[in-house]
Amino acid sequence: MKGSDKLNGKIYKNGSTHRCLINNNDQDPFFIAHDFSIKKGYITFSETDHEKKIGVVYELQKATDQSTLLTVHTFLEANIFKRVAFSLFFKNKITKSTQESLQNLGMYCQKIRNLEKDLESQVLLSKLG
Repeated sequence: MKGSDKLNGKIYKNGSTHRCLINNNDQDPFFIAHDFSIKKGYITFSETDHEKKIGVVYELQKATDQSTLLTVHTFLEANIFKRVAFSLFFKNKITKSTQESLQNLGMYCQKIRNLEKDLESQVLLSKLG
């Protein structure tokens, strides 16, 4: 993924939307954030594309005081033909794109560690009752 645009707000929360820049055109998917959950040392949230064909669940778990384990689960529409097409034509591209995105996340996290000021994006984590 090259980045994202068309965010509907600076703070990432339930209902936030953004477009994933893959080909940098109008065919790139829009995602909606939802189902944020916060427990001691554990955060999960989901994103679903606007056509509800792809779902992603992110799990962040505190590993140490200085590190977090990120697990990403991706779900596709249950259609055998689409799964075969995905495996043949898109899996490698998505894998490469995900690796690039995780490298970008690593650089972003490094900025957070090095700077004591607001960054271009934020996540709103409110206490859940």
